[in-house]
Amino acid sequence: MARYVGLEAYHEAGGRSFNDLFATDDERGIYLQDVTLLEQLTNNKLALVATEIEKEGWAWVQVQPTFDSAWYSFGRVRPEMGTLSNEQQTQIEEIDSRLQAIEEEMDAIDDEDEDHEKWTRLEQEQIELQDRREAIEIENEVWSASAKAIAGGGIFLDSEGQVQYRRGLIRPEDRRRAAQEVGQNGEGEAHIGSLPVAKTRPAHSERLVRQLTAHKVGIIAADLASKPDIALAVLVRSLPDRCLATGISHWVVTD
Repeated sequence: MARYVGLEAYHEAGGRSFNDLFATDDERGIYLQDVTLLEQLTNNKLALVATEIEKEGWAWVQVQPTFDSAWYSFGRVRPEMGTLSNEQQTQIEEIDSRLQAIEEEMDAIDDEDEDHEKWTRLEQEQIELQDRREAIEIENEVWSASAKAIAGGGIFLDSEGQVQYRRGLIRPEDRRRAAQEVGQNGEGEAHIGSLPVAKTRPAHSERLVRQLTAHKVGIIAADLASKPDIALAVLVRSLPDRCLATGISHWVVTD
């Protein structure tokens, strides 16, 4: 929420904060003290976004600053896909071609390769291209009047403070009525589905996680090498499962 509202707007509204003198990152070293004010500013700003979504003709629009499990209780009406223009079709083909090339380049980089900058650059380009492709597809979504009459839109912030939209949502209490109305319009119940998982991205790339895991194993091995008594205990503990294959997860030793 802080990223979405902005520190300047927060302070102008009377918000208080303090800085961590030992923080190496200026942005992460700032702590906001007025959480209620921050939530209010976030909701006020998101309300302006909701007004634009309401103009599309949805039955309702719900604003929630953060994504949580409550969104999974909603059903969903699927849109129809419009026809791509020649320009859009060309863009999709170029994006797909480049994404394929990026994937091949990333696969060619060995885990032990120290060229982290190249991997990071390729990963960032991949994310940007995927976002562009998704944006083109969203532009061509066509929502019928019957869908808008029974469904609504959800607005929330992702972990980066970016506004995310979910159109075509059906409230839990409206599921039965929605299924009936969609069926009467000849669209079939197949158009009613569960809310998909919000798009999220891991904090670290898969390659980096593998490398860090390898380093962790190496560090543990080096530490055990200097402590033979502990190393022996670890070895003895692993022998039952390895040799007997009985699935024993623990031993009970009695005097």
